[in-house]
Formats: sequence, C-alpha cells, structure tokens
Amino acid sequence: MAMRLKLDLTPLNSGQVKYIFCHPEEVLNNKVFNDYFTSENFRQKNISVYLVIDEAHCILEWGEDFRPEFKNLGQIRSVLKCRILALSATVTENGQKQIRDNLLMRSFTSVCASPAKDNIVLLVSSRPSPNAKGNCAETPYDYIFNPILEEMMKKLEKFPITIIYCKSLQWIGYGYQKARQILGKYFYSGESRSENSRVVMFHSSMEKDSGKLKEAILSNLQKPDEKCHIRLIFSTVALGMGADLKHVQRVIHAGPPTSLETYVQEIGRAGRTGKDAQAILYFNRGDLAPRAMRKDMKEYCTNTTVCKREMINHFFGFNTTVKLLKCCCVCNNNLELECQFEDLGVN
Repeated sequence: MAMRLKLDLTPLNSGQVKYIFCHPEEVLNNKVFNDYFTSENFRQKNISVYLVIDEAHCILEWGEDFRPEFKNLGQIRSVLKCRILALSATVTENGQKQIRDNLLMRSFTSVCASPAKDNIVLLVSSRPSPNAKGNCAETPYDYIFNPILEEMMKKLEKFPITIIYCKSLQWIGYGYQKARQILGKYFYSGESRSENSRVVMFHSSMEKDSGKLKEAILSNLQKPDEKCHIRLIFSTVALGMGADLKHVQRVIHAGPPTSLETYVQEIGRAGRTGKDAQAILYFNRGDLAPRAMRKDMKEYCTNTTVCKREMINHFFGFNTTVKLLKCCCVCNNNLELECQFEDLGVN
C-alpha cells in the first residue's frame, strides 16, 4: 500500500503503509513529519527506512531558484536515519559528486550506464534562419512542420508516434493550427471530436485547474501503438519526467535545448520498447546565440566530424566501445531523414 503524504500520519502506525510518495515541499519543515519520525514510538519499531529520490538531477537543475526545497533534501537526514537511493538518467560525473555532497552521503556506490540508447539514431540538421533574404519568422518552422505533416497525411495510423519539442507556446500553437489546415478531416481518427485528435498540444498552461486533458493525452499515449490515435504531439519541456511513453518512435527538436542533459532527457522518450527510433535536432545560428545556450550543446549541434553518440557518452563520462550499424549522421553519412524536404517543395 502507498500513501501520498498528508498532515495526518496516523495510518503509518498500523504498519500497512510501506511507501510514502511526496514532494520535497511536503516534508521539509513539516512539524507532523518531523514529530512522527523522531518519536520514541517510531524508534522502538526498529524499521529500516530508505529515502528514494527519483529524477535526482532536479537537485541541481531546480534547486537554485525554481524549487529550492530540492536543494535542501539533505536536511531530511537530520530527522530520519535512512539509506539513500538517488536515481537519474542524466547526471555527469561532476553532477554525481554535487548530489552526493548535497545529500550528505559520506560514501556511496555509483551504478551507471551510457545515457545514449543504442536503438536511437541521432540526426542533426540545419534549418533556415528567419532573417535570411526572403524568409520570415515562420520559415524555420515550416521547414520542419510541413514535410512532417505531409508524411502524416500519407501514413495516418502508420505514422510513427512523434514528439516535436518547441521552445514556446507560440510555435506549438502554430504547428497545431497548421496540422488542422493540412490534415483537414484526417485531423481526427473517426468522428470530429477532440478525444479523437491525431495531433495534440502539450504544455504546462493547459487546464491548470483540472489537468483532465493532460491525463487523457498521457493515458492514450500509454496504450499499445495500434490502439493509440494520437500520432503527433507538439510540446514544450512539460512532456517530460514521469511520463512513460513506451511507443514514441521519433523525437524532433525545432531548435536545441540549452544543455545536453536536457536534450538526452527529452530524446529518451523515444525507443522505450527497444525498437529502432530517431532523434532529430534542427538548429540555426540564431538558436545557438542566447547566453543560456551551453557550450556542450553548441558543440553537439555544429561538430560534423565527431560521432554524436560519442559526444554524448564523453559528456557523461563514458567511452563508446561498440560501433553500431546505425549510429548517427556523422558515422553514417548515408542516413537520410524519413522526410525528404527537397522532394516536398520546401525551400
């Protein structure tokens, strides 16, 4: 049995509750929590306690400003004598040391594996600049969205489930409206109702009060591929942690995120069944200009001589030991995008 933490912890006394799922904000400086786990009654039970922190990289990424309680998780050890298990798919060697220090771990064993999945082909391509002669703000996005939607029009249910990550709501909405225009009646799988949409938007601003639409989208995406009517998701970073989307076959970035950690997190939504998948990243000079854009991400985009998988592995402290038949756009220069833009009349 599991329980989401409330102020009343009395059900713990029955011994039926084995797991408590909660946010850092719910336990730090929580008097009820502190009183229970420091009580004589609890100590007499001689219970082995484990503190499990999933997505532990949030300690580093969120702990400064966004949700500072993540950075204070180590304070729980002053209340609770426990062993710690910290889990993350994207932490560098230096990040591991910072998390260790933050959680007051004097000794720990690190179990690691390469974050670059062997079944995901890594492709990087340039996209037009909105400032080039004859272009406009929509041009870099039309370059990506148009051929994808033309492909979807041809394949419909056979179109591989695809996430397109965009940095702003403006371009998510633009892609969604373009999908409605290009797909027409095929925008829906069956009757023209929102629950039958083949294309959806996913962002933090949608249905803040109820969250029913988010739940419906995630529920649909967790169905077997042949039963999932959603084929294309225009999304911000909101479609990320905690979403086990087993049948996503392709992740496309309309512009790079600011760091390789974030990029690897997001392309990790693809290929979870072990089948072949694609991660396609588009960039232009303007995408790389912001100060927040980290050097490692710029290098990943622009380097045309070093294996993309090797770059990711090196960044996270691993060596690339196995040469794959299908690796990346550098190792396999004959690899082509499934959408041939020139053939579809995109300039």
